[in-house]
Amino acid sequence: MRGRRLCPYADTLVRRCAGKPGRRTCPPALGALVHLFRFRHRRRSSPPPPPGHEVVRLHGDLGLRNADATGLRLVRVIDTGPDVLEVDLTEVNYLSPDGCGAFFTALRAARASGVRLVITHANERAQAVLWQMGLTRALTDGDAGAR
Repeated sequence: MRGRRLCPYADTLVRRCAGKPGRRTCPPALGALVHLFRFRHRRRSSPPPPPGHEVVRLHGDLGLRNADATGLRLVRVIDTGPDVLEVDLTEVNYLSPDGCGAFFTALRAARASGVRLVITHANERAQAVLWQMGLTRALTDGDAGAR
């Protein structure tokens, strides 16, 4: 036995597709099957953060539906006691004003615990929303020690 087949059904579909003249793509069933086995590759180009510095990478859309859950997860990370919590928004596609509630929840918990909250790699749209909601000012005021 040369190699082990993980899914004989997918192998059969591939052979059927290749054998039909004029057919360049496989049926939708194979596309759905292959989609189940896609893995995200993590970028490891940056060095690991220093001790006491936690990095949370968010991805997808951050809106009303998931703002509360995201805020609670950020609070749980703050409760572990890092010196700095960095929230990386590189892979956030959409940030709504309601989604900023997660960051205000985290900011409140961070200030109570003495943790510095940093939001990084926000795209232009997300930066505009953060500015409109007043979060950028709240973050910079907290760093400067005002109020």
